[in-house]
Amino acid sequence: MRLETTTIYVKVARPADGQAVPSPLDVMTRQQRKPPEIPPSVGKLRFHFKPEPTTGDGLLASKVTLGIEGQPRTTYLTGIVAREIRRDWVSLDIPPLEQWEEPSRWLSRAQRERLEAPEFFELLQREIPKRLLAMRPG
Repeated sequence: MRLETTTIYVKVARPADGQAVPSPLDVMTRQQRKPPEIPPSVGKLRFHFKPEPTTGDGLLASKVTLGIEGQPRTTYLTGIVAREIRRDWVSLDIPPLEQWEEPSRWLSRAQRERLEAPEFFELLQREIPKRLLAMRPG
């Protein structure tokens, strides 16, 4: 490979009129993305936070319980811990599904399936930190 040849390619690759050249990776990922399908509702999910005492660093921590409203009763899933590991960075400890096996027996089949879906965990990863950080005083 010669430097002169590379220089020629750079000159040829300049976009006209100052337009940006799209990255092939951006084009590929845009083509692969599909709009998310919104599944039908299977009930209401409520987040219950029990704040833990903060240390002198002012970072937040909370135990989180999920309440899934259904028939014949609301089912509670416990064991989630959210901790702010540094300002505005939240770590989540979510127990394995096996820990929720007993309480999930009260859920409908559709609710249990939703609980096992990756989208459910994406929801937890998005909503719990947002709600924890909103609890910050002032």
